[in-house]
Amino acid sequence: MDKKQILKTVKETPETSVVAALVIMGIILSLLSDVFFTVGNFVNILQQVSVTAIVAIGQALIIITGNIDLSAGSTMALGGVTAAFLTQLGLNPWAAALIAVIIGCGIGYIIGFMTVKLQIVAFIVTLGMDYILRGCCYLITDGMPISYMNAAAVLGSGKIGIVPISIFIMLVLIIVFQIFTKKTVTGRYFFAVGCNANSARMSGIRVDRIQIGAYIAMGALASFAGIINAGNLWTADAVSGQTLGLDTIAASTIGGVSMSGGSGSIIGVLLGAIIIGTMKNAFVLLNISAYWQRVAIGLIIILAVGLDRLRAK
Repeated sequence: MDKKQILKTVKETPETSVVAALVIMGIILSLLSDVFFTVGNFVNILQQVSVTAIVAIGQALIIITGNIDLSAGSTMALGGVTAAFLTQLGLNPWAAALIAVIIGCGIGYIIGFMTVKLQIVAFIVTLGMDYILRGCCYLITDGMPISYMNAAAVLGSGKIGIVPISIFIMLVLIIVFQIFTKKTVTGRYFFAVGCNANSARMSGIRVDRIQIGAYIAMGALASFAGIINAGNLWTADAVSGQTLGLDTIAASTIGGVSMSGGSGSIIGVLLGAIIIGTMKNAFVLLNISAYWQRVAIGLIIILAVGLDRLRAK
């Protein structure tokens, strides 16, 4: 491969720019803080990123198919709250967790059905569901946190050596979905649908099933992430995940998933989530107000989408 081919590959691969941004951030932060470049801090960043990355996988699948989901944070909160509530009623913790994930799948199916079959704009459906699901969380908890100290909490609080189990779960899911989207026929259908739904339909692809399937995957992953989050905090709270929807969209766009659909990778989503986690970590280490986090993430989303449009042109 000659120099021109290498430069072309780098230019057309969004992940390379994300890796470069991570390297630059790492160098700058290591100069500004003695704590940043330590094993403990890296583990902390990955643990905080794990929940965002898991949910961002589902968000990426939805965006790749040409839609969006604004209810990710509320679905995650409901997953944790449901598992904790059922456990308090005396149900086996693992059975309660499984029921919570199944409910998440049901939520995803409902959103997908209304968006795909009833042709209601995804923005409106998911925004409405965000309010409904958050309200359900408050109804279940009565506005108070529910203790989640049981066997299933190991998913969020357990460790193998010094590495939290949630990091291993995140990496396994990233690898599984990366292989699924890039190496399987069904996985490639998601990209075909996002590129041109009409052409995909004429080619014999069940477009409706693919789009609804993306929402079901999101519901399952978000609910599962809610259980991990509850295990990490040992409590399930109705207010958890309020900024998660923004974070998952940011992670997807930063990682190279096109908002117009049809392109992106799950590995890129992980890198995007790490960018966000590193940035939040930097705000803490440098003692910068947390209010600036939302401003910075918003600016990064606009920049990432702008770069995506330039790349498309």
